[in-house]
Amino acid sequence: MSKHHAGGRASSAMTALVLDTYGLTCHLCQRPGATTRDHLVPLARGGLDILDNCRPAHHRCNSRRQDRPLTPALLAEFRARVEAISVDPAAFFEDHDRQEAPRPPSIFSRNVSKKTLPTQESREGEA
Repeated sequence: MSKHHAGGRASSAMTALVLDTYGLTCHLCQRPGATTRDHLVPLARGGLDILDNCRPAHHRCNSRRQDRPLTPALLAEFRARVEAISVDPAAFFEDHDRQEAPRPPSIFSRNVSKKTLPTQESREGEA
């Protein structure tokens, strides 16, 4: 752990307080599911580990930000990535409503004539 961050119960309690106070939406990418706290002014840049300086963030977003200052350009970078990977639900279902191409026949669905299958009598005759 860094010299700024003790970890342990106090850290867990602070993270729980941040998530309870501000919700589970990541302040960087604006998507739900935040599980960590991010410091608005990073500890490495003199920020304090207090509630007013913390916001919820995904672990991945928090790690990706590192100790860069929070600027409009940085937020735009995070939110642009989300827009690029987001899927319009209507488009998703439209694509899946199309009829699938016919599948090749399975080896189990072939019509096999009885003449090609060995019978019990033919096996006994071979022995």
